[in-house]
Amino acid sequence: MLSQSANSQPLNLSRKERRLAKKNAQKGQLKIAVSADVEAAMVKAEAAEKSANLQLATGLFAQLFNSFPKVALAQFRAAQFFEANGRPDIAYLGFKNAVTLAPEQAEYWLALGIHLIRARQKEAAVIAYERASALRPDDAKILCDLAHAHMVNDDPKSAILAIDAALAQRPKHALSHFKRGAYLAAAGRFEESHSAFFKALELNPGKLSIYYHLSRSGAEIEAAETVVEKLEKGLPAVAADAEETSLYLFAIAKLKEKLGDDDDAFAAYQQANDYIFNRIDYRLEDLSKRYDVYREAYDAQVFEQMAPAGSDTKVPVFIIGMPRSGTTLVEQIIASHSQASGAGELDKISLLTQNLKATSQRDCVFPKNITSLEPGGLAKLGQEYLSFLHRKAPGDWQRITDKMPTNFIYLGLIKVLFPHAAIIHCKRDVLDTCISCFTTNFAHWEAMGFAFNLEVLGGFYREYERMMDHWYDVLPGRIFDVTYEDLIENQEAVSRNIIAHIQLDWEDECLNFHETSRGVQTASLWQVRQP
Repeated sequence: MLSQSANSQPLNLSRKERRLAKKNAQKGQLKIAVSADVEAAMVKAEAAEKSANLQLATGLFAQLFNSFPKVALAQFRAAQFFEANGRPDIAYLGFKNAVTLAPEQAEYWLALGIHLIRARQKEAAVIAYERASALRPDDAKILCDLAHAHMVNDDPKSAILAIDAALAQRPKHALSHFKRGAYLAAAGRFEESHSAFFKALELNPGKLSIYYHLSRSGAEIEAAETVVEKLEKGLPAVAADAEETSLYLFAIAKLKEKLGDDDDAFAAYQQANDYIFNRIDYRLEDLSKRYDVYREAYDAQVFEQMAPAGSDTKVPVFIIGMPRSGTTLVEQIIASHSQASGAGELDKISLLTQNLKATSQRDCVFPKNITSLEPGGLAKLGQEYLSFLHRKAPGDWQRITDKMPTNFIYLGLIKVLFPHAAIIHCKRDVLDTCISCFTTNFAHWEAMGFAFNLEVLGGFYREYERMMDHWYDVLPGRIFDVTYEDLIENQEAVSRNIIAHIQLDWEDECLNFHETSRGVQTASLWQVRQP
């Protein structure tokens, strides 16, 4: 049961409210028929919500949720309220109850899908959208939402199938053509991708941010100077949309770079990064304190003490390093092997860490309590990760990569859970790494906030080096370094060393990484397809 506000009113509906509810139901104003009591309770709660009386509204929606547990619409409306007001835990229960009680309602499945996407429950979100689409198979919007869910779940092939089905319903829908271009690019089908992007531009010439996606996927853009002028003139029109403005600014910078005007290009990148950095709250000192906690929690003795609790599997391969250091390239090389697969950038280790923190005792919060965790609990965590990994890369693989670069933070937990897992550390020249980060419009602004300011970026790099120095000290000989420059200069020799390190036999297909068909959604989606 949900707790109710001390000031909330009991569920005593006035005669007027009951009459209004009955009248509305008789008029058919509700899409779903409910009793007069339910309708009146909703009217009361919604009135409080509209009056901006949050305390009263919270109490009334809690009452709605508690009083009508078997009424799908009541659960759905309560869930919508709590989703919008910072209680996703209650919202999940409401949406889940709604689809259980009325599985024939596509809107309920859609709302659950949106909630699950926000909660990063990507696989479950796909299932919710699939249920909605099955109920309304000719609904192009639902098909677009399903395509997005597939893409969030790192499945561009399924996303392309869904968006193609949507376009069969709406062949002149510019946004669907644009999304199709993005999905095709992630799948490495660049010529088709460019055609889709240009089709979107033809249908919606004002959508100039498409030039950003064209520029980052290797398209040849004619009259680039004219395009830059269009983008610069179009900036005021998108001023209210921060994401769209950032795409304009990065497109301008990328096109100026292609035109060979380095000074103008750098100034444009500076403007683009400043625009984003001024809209986020990123504090390097918070990061430094957080890293200190991890360094203090894990010493060499921890790994000796915890080794018996770890899994004996060698399936996971963790590829770590700074963003833009070659992690995608290394994953492509490994994924080209017949006995290996690439799962992409997974946030599962980070989520496990958050869960451990949430369940810690206040006087000993994770990771400080790592040695006091029960072996059975650790084994369960390891199995949870492995199950997730196999769902991301279904098949009988001997090795599956997780190339989340910032997993370098969590090497302690990784080595406790999987003492036999391979760790590959990608390194690149510090200046090249930082400039590459600075010229990339990373999708997750808050998480990647360090990349949008050169001074902060330099500080982040130093913290990364300090963290890696610690891991080298406490995990001697258990981290395999791959230098990006060496890989580019001596591709076969370094590739052979990589494959040997993960204890697989060499296959020549690993040299043809650019032909591997798996999807790539990182900033390297175009570069990694080049021989």
